[in-house]
Amino acid sequence: MELLEVGHKVLLVDSHTIGQKASWAGGGILSPLKPWQYGGWHNNFTQNALIKHQWLYEKLSQAGLTYEILNEGMLYLNEPNTSDFKNWYIENYAQSHPHAQNATRLSHLQASTLLQDRGVVNPQLKFQENNSHIWLPNVSSVRNPQLLQALRDYVLRHHNSKVMENTRPQLVFGLDKTCGNSKKIIGVELTSSTSRRQFIPIQRAIITAGAWSSSFLNGLNMPRVKPIKGQMLLYRLPQAQRPRIIIMWQDKYIIPRADGHLLVGSSVEDVGFDDQTTMQAQAVLHQFAQSLLPQCNYETLVRSWAGLRPATVNTNGLPIVGSVPKVIGLWVNTGHYRNGIVHAPAAASRLAQMIEQPQKNTLTQDNYESMPC
Repeated sequence: MELLEVGHKVLLVDSHTIGQKASWAGGGILSPLKPWQYGGWHNNFTQNALIKHQWLYEKLSQAGLTYEILNEGMLYLNEPNTSDFKNWYIENYAQSHPHAQNATRLSHLQASTLLQDRGVVNPQLKFQENNSHIWLPNVSSVRNPQLLQALRDYVLRHHNSKVMENTRPQLVFGLDKTCGNSKKIIGVELTSSTSRRQFIPIQRAIITAGAWSSSFLNGLNMPRVKPIKGQMLLYRLPQAQRPRIIIMWQDKYIIPRADGHLLVGSSVEDVGFDDQTTMQAQAVLHQFAQSLLPQCNYETLVRSWAGLRPATVNTNGLPIVGSVPKVIGLWVNTGHYRNGIVHAPAAASRLAQMIEQPQKNTLTQDNYESMPC
């Protein structure tokens, strides 16, 4: 979408159906789960992404493409009031919300204060009265399957785009004799689900294959991307029982949907490309939900699923957004781990800018810079 906006012709190829892997499987919280645990680059990136999310919603709405986005706020239960949190809040949250009260009172509360002053939590919610809790009222969530469908429809309608699903791509390289015999992208060989093959010449390729990205980058001296499985449960609850806010405890969360569904997630499993659900993980998530809202009826389990998050190896959590060293015309946008939906609009915008201005071809660290002629 970003490339189409600046006049490029785009061929979008997916070996399955667009938007049906990790992007579909996530919870859609438009915030890192615990943003104070990240570095400054991540906070700046997230702030830019939230601005772009607003632009994206307006742009798609103007095209008649809508999706659910809820501004419910997020409650972190039993979260210690660390110096990392205080510093992050003052630098990134309080300054961006000048109407808010002082950082200590607004963000770090005892349960009784939260219930009495704000009235945002179900009376059934179970937590320890004497513990401290973090309340961030401006955290939103998006119904990511709906967002992905809107994006897909937008691209399908555009006169400068072509979409090929159920098609396996294989990059084809050549040599650029004007740049010291450097490798360059010259085309892509496509194999359809019926084994029909065709070659299409291209000037640039962008790898956005999530946990599968490294299969396109073998031998190119790039950080490795590996899958980390996350399992989810989806319940339907009576409206009176459904919480009105996102609630997180440790590394798990519950997310309300407008239609009465409740999303419970998620596991973190380093098990390779196994995307099957397990009874063990489902039992852990079910017990987690019951421990927070024990009076709710969890008998109506709508479905469960698993997704494979793309995690970079040995990059201190940095995603890979930029050009591939010593390969002319090859770019990458992957490795966002648990922040794919959060980062998506900012990462796409940044990459489009890099392609338009090749001298700005790295997200943050020197080892991601390319070596242009």
